Amino acid sequence: MIELKLEHPQLEGNPNTILTEQANAGATSISVANNSGFSANDFIVIGNSGSEFTEIVRISSLSGNNTINLATALKFSHYYSSPVTLIYYDKIEIERAISKEGPYTLIATIDIAIDEDFTTFRDENGDIDKFYRVRYKNSYNNKTSTYSSPLAGIGFTENSVRILLEKAKKLFSRYSDKIISREDWMEFLNEGYRVMINRILAINKDFGVKSITINPVDGKFPLPSDFLKVRRVFVKYGTGKERPAKYLDFGIYDPSTMTFSDFSPVYYFEGNSIIVKPFKENTQLILRYYYLPPKLQFDDDVLDPAYILPSQASIVVDYVLKRALELDKRYEEAAWYGQVFENNIALLLNEYEERYRETTDFIPHWGSGIDSSYPFF
Repeated sequence: MIELKLEHPQLEGNPNTILTEQANAGATSISVANNSGFSANDFIVIGNSGSEFTEIVRISSLSGNNTINLATALKFSHYYSSPVTLIYYDKIEIERAISKEGPYTLIATIDIAIDEDFTTFRDENGDIDKFYRVRYKNSYNNKTSTYSSPLAGIGFTENSVRILLEKAKKLFSRYSDKIISREDWMEFLNEGYRVMINRILAINKDFGVKSITINPVDGKFPLPSDFLKVRRVFVKYGTGKERPAKYLDFGIYDPSTMTFSDFSPVYYFEGNSIIVKPFKENTQLILRYYYLPPKLQFDDDVLDPAYILPSQASIVVDYVLKRALELDKRYEEAAWYGQVFENNIALLLNEYEERYRETTDFIPHWGSGIDSSYPFF
């Protein structure tokens, strides 16, 4: 059996109003401050998402400027000034597959449990080898949202977006999603992620390094789209061995006065390309470079373990909290979490430095085809 905890649709920014009179259980109309922004057959949430007795009902019609008539009677009573908010969906469709790529099969359509923090679904036939995806559905007009990213039955890992944001939101406030939008939470998370990567890159160790072979285009070697900065460059002429290339600094050297040898190739940057001298037919460039991980978007996206181990990923939570608290004008708390983040980053970098204490800056791999007769500079 697998239990899924499903987030509700975002209500932030949707048309909203408040009750101007108490609405009693069994009522088929409610009095509101203003019914503009609502239409017949829209679904509305009465109450606060995640609070007891909050419910979703459909509008049958509007009367004047201050009355909303309901398609079904209220299940619960609601106090004066309770919020009334438009919600575009009232159901969740759940699909399952045996692989992440699918195909997926619809296994259930359930009501959004708006009176809970999450809508819970238990798949009695599920197991950790299954994959799930969900989308919201409007049961009146059958309109649906886009699908969520696939989720393995084993759940979210400790370095996933979902777990990291849950930790931050829990420490921030129970009402975190009402105060700060998901877009802002994701912006803070990606910002902290980038800060961590840049700090790790600054120690110039081989974290987040890729090695690729690039063929020339019109005599130039195009940089990969995720390129951040170079680590090492090797050049291979035809079937010859790879030779380490030296960076040519135009501030020191004038290439117009230099003679280049394929025994000691050089390289320099031109826009988003690398130029190699000398350049010959069948020249290949082997680039070792620090790469930029893709931006975090979905709940199951993870912090790249080539930079940050899963057990260290929660460091970014302190940065997310710092930014969220600043937005909420809780500056003293924000400063505290900012310092915790700085302290933990310092400890992380010290661990990384210690790991490389006995490692030289460059270790030749003589068995890999690199020309060992060439003295590395």
